[in-house]
Amino acid sequence: MSITIAILTLPLLLATPKPGQTAGAVEAAATGQEDLLARGRELIEKGQWARAIEVLGKLRAKGDTSIPLRLALGRAQLGLEMYQQALIEFSEVLKLEPNNLEANLGRAESLIGLGDARKARGPAQLVATLQPENHRAWLLLGQAGLHPQLRDYPAAEKALRRARRLAPDDREANLGLARALSFQKKVEEAIEVLRAWLQRHPEDVPARVRLAESLYAVRDLEEGERQVRKALQQEPGDSEARRVLKEIQSRRAYDFWIPVVALVAFPVLFLLIRRMRRGREIKEKDG
Repeated sequence: MSITIAILTLPLLLATPKPGQTAGAVEAAATGQEDLLARGRELIEKGQWARAIEVLGKLRAKGDTSIPLRLALGRAQLGLEMYQQALIEFSEVLKLEPNNLEANLGRAESLIGLGDARKARGPAQLVATLQPENHRAWLLLGQAGLHPQLRDYPAAEKALRRARRLAPDDREANLGLARALSFQKKVEEAIEVLRAWLQRHPEDVPARVRLAESLYAVRDLEEGERQVRKALQQEPGDSEARRVLKEIQSRRAYDFWIPVVALVAFPVLFLLIRRMRRGREIKEKDG
């Protein structure tokens, strides 16, 4: 009996990763289709896009063209900004399942990455219609509206407000909404959005620099400089923060010297005008 149990449990023992066993050895052991797919998805969740593509590629090499594999490959390719390859994977899924939510979202994101925001709206809107609580659908609709190809800022604002309401801690929704508001000259509202975000995420240097720029736009130069200096304390080498600081300082210097120059120049100009008038009067008398 003990010999039989040992024989049955041997495959399980061989498949169990040993302490210190490398990721490559684990993948070599996971020869089954489901094991490789699960491993690929795990790597995607960890943001290890290239490694995920390598693992999932083993399934593709075996002739696997299933929907789960195409969706996983597409997600990994999006992570590496391989938009054309991802678009192919998601499009193939949609030939079989036109209403597949993940494939439609992936197609929309791929199209935005390729610069075709106009076409991206269709699949994103389909998901927003089928699943109104899907914040990613509204986020992609907002990003499409912000794209230079469309510049539909009112629509972008509406979509990003919805995305932010569904996922208040989504960075792209918050910063995207601030952009949409700024483009519509609603800078004060954009400042409120950025301040609220930084209260929850004070470590976000790019957001703080954007807040400084918005404050500069409404001529709150003192607060703008305070915010950008705080950003530089966090990231001393941030080139964008240094650029904004230089612009704010230049503007403050300009605002300081214009009144000074005007104060000095006005009396001088007044005296010159008086002398010119006296000169004319003397010439008229002599004439």
